[in-house]
Amino acid sequence: MAIIWFIVGVIGRALSRVLADDLKEWTPIIVEKLIQSALSKLPADHQERFAEEWRSHVKDVPGHIAKLSVAVGCNLAVLKIRLEIAYLSFKRKLSTSIIYISFLGLVMALLCGLFVGKIVGRTSESTAKPPAEEAAVMVILLVVVVAMISSKPVKYKLS
Repeated sequence: MAIIWFIVGVIGRALSRVLADDLKEWTPIIVEKLIQSALSKLPADHQERFAEEWRSHVKDVPGHIAKLSVAVGCNLAVLKIRLEIAYLSFKRKLSTSIIYISFLGLVMALLCGLFVGKIVGRTSESTAKPPAEEAAVMVILLVVVVAMISSKPVKYKLS
């Protein structure tokens, strides 16, 4: 029985050495595939920068298992990066919407004031604006509103 355990131990040791050597040979390929997987989940404008950073970081780390660990960490970091990009995008859209709504509220208040002034009439003829001037002010306000609605907001870059 002891001979069987001795043979199993020798075979197990030989196989573990072969597997360890294979893992050492496959580590650069596995690390590169993990980094490529992480990069594919990033937006295109961020991929080049992170590829350079992550590959140089992996080269600086000693040991094969540590390199694998860094590559797995890159995949986990992608989740955080994507959440931050989504948050910045949401924040930008929200602030832009708040600005548009505030401006539209102001314009609507001005237009309502013009219409109420037109309906109720002025108390004295000297302060009344000519109808052409009121129409010009309304047209200018409407042009500004349309320009704000149709303009694209500035995109923020993740630095």
